[in-house]
Amino acid sequence: MNKSIKIFYTYNLFMNMRFSRGVLMLYSLQLGLSLVEFGVLQSTYSFIRMIGEVPSGMIADKFSRKNVLFFGAFFNALSALGLFLIPFYTGNLSFGLLVILFGLDAFASTLSSGTDQAMLFDYLHKTDKKDKFVTILSNAQILSLCMLSFATATGGKIFELGFSAVFLLQFVGYLVAAITILFFDEYQAPTLSDETTPENKGIVEQIKTAYFQLKKDNRLLVFILFTTLLEAYTNGIVIFIQGAFSTIGLTDHSITMILGLVTLFGIVGAFLSRYFTNIKASKFFLALAIVFFGTCLLISQTQPILMISGFLILNLLLDSLFPYTSNHMNHMITSETRATILSFSSLLCGLVSLAFYPILGWSIEKFDYAQSFLIIGTVFFLAMIGLLSVSKSKLNRSISK
Repeated sequence: MNKSIKIFYTYNLFMNMRFSRGVLMLYSLQLGLSLVEFGVLQSTYSFIRMIGEVPSGMIADKFSRKNVLFFGAFFNALSALGLFLIPFYTGNLSFGLLVILFGLDAFASTLSSGTDQAMLFDYLHKTDKKDKFVTILSNAQILSLCMLSFATATGGKIFELGFSAVFLLQFVGYLVAAITILFFDEYQAPTLSDETTPENKGIVEQIKTAYFQLKKDNRLLVFILFTTLLEAYTNGIVIFIQGAFSTIGLTDHSITMILGLVTLFGIVGAFLSRYFTNIKASKFFLALAIVFFGTCLLISQTQPILMISGFLILNLLLDSLFPYTSNHMNHMITSETRATILSFSSLLCGLVSLAFYPILGWSIEKFDYAQSFLIIGTVFFLAMIGLLSVSKSKLNRSISK
């Protein structure tokens, strides 16, 4: 294993030291915030991530991706440090300051979204090892999930000892990640254009290039749309299933343990993804759609073992889908627009989520958790089948390796 791959693994490991993942709401309430104010913070975070995705991808395509990742991790660290120090402030707490810190963290996250994949793929392309992309990406995902599950499981105990200490640990992790990524041997692959380099392109020209590439190869849109459907639904379930678990009699401690174990079990999906590379996209997506509908049936049950099994399999599907789609999309995208298009994928997921979360919340209040999970899951399943039915011929076109 060469130095740059080790650096990539180390960067991903420390970027996932998110000890506040399971206690963020508790932290906010400890500061004296109301649930409405916490909701405003979450909305601010989601909105900034949504509007910042594509611009940050364009920045990464125009300038050094390694430096963009550095600033992303550095801004994450600044946000974490501020959230750690806030409880020690003896004056009146400014809600606006919390909005700024959450917003900074959101903006920082957009800088790394898709940029790390783009940088890795170009590096492997340079060293004639792009056939190793899925393996390396899934290995990085396994390390990330191990760290994330550990941080989730231990964050609660650390929170009890000192409720803002979780952010101090995150500050250290982000700072180490920022410093580490600077040693990556970055490679900016030459553009397919004869005269214009990404650095010399204006913003409008760069947007046009990305648009025409999406228009030219419709497979990209199919990959993006299918991934968006599965990711948006899974993220929504992760947010709302805690309430569903509570209604069937599970304790808070049990729910926390389930979330940690499900995150850890995602390692299986990340590992198996390397064996799916050569499966035709139409067959792979159809199989995932069918299994997805099965998980919707499971999580709509009231028996704990069935609901937990469905939740676990749903997350397993997403963890196995990510390396597969990332590999194929990176093979279809030119270097000059790689991070821009990958960021567009994240933007689309954010847009769907903004509409989906309120609908799911309304449905739960109108009916219940089980019926809502099943009804909306069925809608997403039908959308997947409809997408595959109109794009089968496009997906069967070969993707050069």
